[in-house]
Amino acid sequence: MKTTCKWGGLITLLLVLLATSGAAQPHPPQPFGGPLFDAFPLLTQYPPLSTGMPYDVLLGYIGGDSIVRHASENLVRTTTKSLTYADTAKYAAKFIYEMTDYDPVTFFRWCYTQPTSGMYSSGGPGFVRGKLFDRLNVIFPKNLNFVPLLTSDYIAHVKVTETVTSTDTTASRARTAVLVTSYILDTIKGRRVPFCLNEQFKSKGNSEVQLQGAYGACINWDYRLEWQRLNHTGKTTHWDSTFVDSQGGQWVEKHQEYIVFLRFISLRRDSEYNYATLIPVTGWGSCGGMYPIVNGVVYDPYNDFGYGTNLTVAQFKAALRGNINAITHP
Repeated sequence: MKTTCKWGGLITLLLVLLATSGAAQPHPPQPFGGPLFDAFPLLTQYPPLSTGMPYDVLLGYIGGDSIVRHASENLVRTTTKSLTYADTAKYAAKFIYEMTDYDPVTFFRWCYTQPTSGMYSSGGPGFVRGKLFDRLNVIFPKNLNFVPLLTSDYIAHVKVTETVTSTDTTASRARTAVLVTSYILDTIKGRRVPFCLNEQFKSKGNSEVQLQGAYGACINWDYRLEWQRLNHTGKTTHWDSTFVDSQGGQWVEKHQEYIVFLRFISLRRDSEYNYATLIPVTGWGSCGGMYPIVNGVVYDPYNDFGYGTNLTVAQFKAALRGNINAITHP
């Protein structure tokens, strides 16, 4: 019965849309000069199914591929605007979460490396996901924290091992880029991550690298010191409003621990690769997707998540996982 319900939500979305109308490995990241570049080979198989995928992830790719092959962009727009959370939308959220969680890199490549043959009539998986997210942002239960939980590719408890600051000469604003290198103490979302851009990677002498399991893995991201931090109402904070703190220090510091919410951003593509950077989920929350841990307590001064402002790391992660369980078990 439970399996039928899980299928039901995805099939409902597929039927509504229709009625109305060999895995390559990621290329090494380029040397950091702001922004961080990862180069992911374009897919050669659509959808990107593989042995070992969990059942729900397989269903998500098969159902999603059917939608993007047969539904026009206009049909996707009109259909997603009419979705309610009580029926199809909550199952769409479930499948998207599980597909991302299983392998964020493969999910990103599927969303942003549409085949050039025109096999997708909808604008591609990234277009459909974007329209679903637009609707979910409106109808999602506020207590489930749609933006940080669904739009992030990685949620992790990390310890920072290195930060490198550089000037991004290609940026018109927010030019002070910081590359963060950290290792994952606990994975909450995103089970596979690319290798870090560091000396250990360079010593491999290998032009392509395997994805590594997320537990204990190294993870890079970059952020800009000039970016504004917002409270949960969307207004700029009145103190520590950028990623330079009240004492003039950078927001992310070496040897400190954080709960981070990170997402891939597509930069450009060519005939072989899609180039991406990994940044915090900005534009939401008083810490811009990077919540410091101070004396064992998660720093959340505006109670962005509604969990409280003085939660221990264990309490905060338990609350996150409670929200995630509600998303993945609608």
